[in-house]
Amino acid sequence: MKSFTLLLLLLCFSYNKTNAQTKIDFSKDFPTIIYRNTSTGMNGLESESFSGRYRIYDHVGSLRMGLKFTELKNYSRIYTYKGKKYSSSQIPEINNIEITKVSGVLKISNGGLSESEKKRNVEVFIGGYLDQSGSVGGNNIEITNKLPTSFSKETHIEFIPTSISFDASEVHLAIEKYLEKEKEKNGEKENLDKYNKLLLEARNLFSAQNYDHALSKYYDASYINVKDKQKAEEGIVLTRKKIEEEAEEDKNKKSAEPQDPSSHTYKDGECKLSGVTSASYTCPLCRQEDKKEKDAKTKEDKRVEMVKAVKAEQERKTKEAENKRIAEQKREKERIEAENKTKELNRLAEEKELRRKIENRFKDVTKLKEIDFSKVEIFYESDNSIIKYDNIELGIIPKNKYVDVYKINGTYFLSARIVNTDMYEVLDIFGNAILGLRNNYYILDEGQDEIRFYIYKSQPEFFRQVIVKAYGESEHTKMKRIFYDNKSKAIEAIESYIEPKGTFTGYDHKLYIVQVDMIKTDLTMKIIEKKEGYAIK
Repeated sequence: MKSFTLLLLLLCFSYNKTNAQTKIDFSKDFPTIIYRNTSTGMNGLESESFSGRYRIYDHVGSLRMGLKFTELKNYSRIYTYKGKKYSSSQIPEINNIEITKVSGVLKISNGGLSESEKKRNVEVFIGGYLDQSGSVGGNNIEITNKLPTSFSKETHIEFIPTSISFDASEVHLAIEKYLEKEKEKNGEKENLDKYNKLLLEARNLFSAQNYDHALSKYYDASYINVKDKQKAEEGIVLTRKKIEEEAEEDKNKKSAEPQDPSSHTYKDGECKLSGVTSASYTCPLCRQEDKKEKDAKTKEDKRVEMVKAVKAEQERKTKEAENKRIAEQKREKERIEAENKTKELNRLAEEKELRRKIENRFKDVTKLKEIDFSKVEIFYESDNSIIKYDNIELGIIPKNKYVDVYKINGTYFLSARIVNTDMYEVLDIFGNAILGLRNNYYILDEGQDEIRFYIYKSQPEFFRQVIVKAYGESEHTKMKRIFYDNKSKAIEAIESYIEPKGTFTGYDHKLYIVQVDMIKTDLTMKIIEKKEGYAIK
């Protein structure tokens, strides 16, 4: 009999030792993960690098993996937009892009896994946790629902990124502004080239003493839209002065030339040289001079008209180009607005769909573990407490109804104090009250799957003042966690309490007994038991 007992003990010891050996829980780093945009002409960052770490662990008989990626800073980013590449030195906003998610293929080289378990598509949120308390979702995946007998730390695990997610609207607007400025610069350069070319032609004509044509070129140059027209304006002034000087010089030459009496009639009313002014002269030479003057005036008038026509055409082209630019700018603005509107509608639709999925999961207690409760956040504003899941608004809790809203650890629920009372309400993550669970306080023992809610039925009755330790759990805190069937058991517990000895930091604490209704629930708030009794406060 003794031999059989010893053999049984050895088998149990061997079994426990084997079980201890199969416990799987280790973490390792990925080699640097490099993403490259291989899609020709597709909008996006050219390449990004990430550091990555994973944890392989045993969770209630299944093998799971937690992932954490961190973006490695890249201050020389290249961004492709509409088929053209731009550097962060050209568009500083490119460096402001925050990557939120990396999608790719996870490969696990382990013979104990099926083909679908060895290779799968996964999404990893940047900065996510390695382990969300064992819950599937977020950055945690289930490798296999059957725990293998062993899983070597040397198992080759590889992640191949295929895409990254981020908001590019700011960068696209910045690039459009950059292109608009470049277009303006190119237009300015083109105008300046035309301006300088006309100035060169005008100077050459001026040097050749062809002042009429030089003046026309200077005028053409002055109508071009450039920042500094001083050289053209100076050229106009100088050339007009030359033309006037030539005209004056010709006039003086003619006046100084000796007159041939036989060339003019000198008759009154017939000849200019007679000294009598007339509307028209019959003198042949006077008529010839009149014709020359009229021809010169006609020529000047034509030149002025030509200059005006050139100016008008230039103004027409400038206005047409400006109207075209405004129209293109308007179209681009409308396109960007439509694109942003579509994005916003898609975002709202995704939010609505995600909220619907969360609501469905919450209604189905079998799917509660799919909710990553660590992503539930409470934002405290002046009038309301806002509940959000992964930045998606789930509910609004008005402060004129509830205050002191916080998450109940280990569950998918919230606790909130009813305003102006000492009573608490249990709420779901949408802010709805769970009926029947209004309480004075609750106890959730660590490692337990049950919660005890206590509702006072009497005023707390003082029994004893004791000294307790200021830090750590002591006997008095354990005593307060127990539910007592009758008052005598609670009194006995208080009377048997032994104050701590030795050197420690402590304080005086009053112990009360209060009659309570105790409601016991599981972590989904399903009521398991209701009981009357006593508790120590």
